[in-house]
Amino acid sequence: MELQTLRTQIAQLASLVQGPFLISPAQQQEELEILQKAAKHAGYFCFVVDMLKLKILSEHTFGVDKWLGYPNQDFTLETYIKSVHLIDQPFLFKFGKILMEQLLRSELPIGFMKGKFVVNHSIRDRNGKYYLMRRISQPFQLNAKKQVTEYINICTLVKAYNSEPFDATSAEVHDAVEANIKAEVKANLSNLFPFTEKELQLLQHYVAQPKSTRQAAADQLHCSLESIKTYKERSLEKVEEKMEFRFDNYDDLVAFFAPYLG
Repeated sequence: MELQTLRTQIAQLASLVQGPFLISPAQQQEELEILQKAAKHAGYFCFVVDMLKLKILSEHTFGVDKWLGYPNQDFTLETYIKSVHLIDQPFLFKFGKILMEQLLRSELPIGFMKGKFVVNHSIRDRNGKYYLMRRISQPFQLNAKKQVTEYINICTLVKAYNSEPFDATSAEVHDAVEANIKAEVKANLSNLFPFTEKELQLLQHYVAQPKSTRQAAADQLHCSLESIKTYKERSLEKVEEKMEFRFDNYDDLVAFFAPYLG
């Protein structure tokens, strides 16, 4: 449902993009051949997203079969999203929406393979094992107005996934992109996760003061110690129920959300 909504939103912007496009197939192929050599290294793979159609171009996908176990030609956008842990998917959609909107609007100082958007998130291989993946996205096709219609994703499996927080930056481009992503997630956190106002306030309290005592938290929220205990337990339960992921303790939950509540 979210992917279809994203397709509808992006299609409105994509309909305004016109050629001619600057990057020739020969230029793209030259870059792909360089990257394919690197794909021989452990955990390295690439895929290209066509933003006008919002689909992965199978002819430009390689290394996915070797390192994730999915056939290159069958690695669709749907497959990619489903392979990301449920707890990261809301952040991934927000990141994708903001990134694609700015690329299609030509709001960034970019060029062919110039301008990096970096995101670290979970990904599951075909055997069900989760890894922490580092994905670098770069423009792969654009027009004279610098409206990007394709971007390549250069991915590396970093290590086994251990509930590391979703992390997005805009290296070489503009700090505003990263700020926009975090602000968007923060503003919609109660929609992404079913936290009550008090539960969000408690999260924000511990993000700001990680070593705070329960008494200090209770004083700030004007509630009892028993309420603080309840808010913590309910927050953990809600994340587990919605995202099928159980944090070991509340401190880990705080650490996960800290980048978006700080």
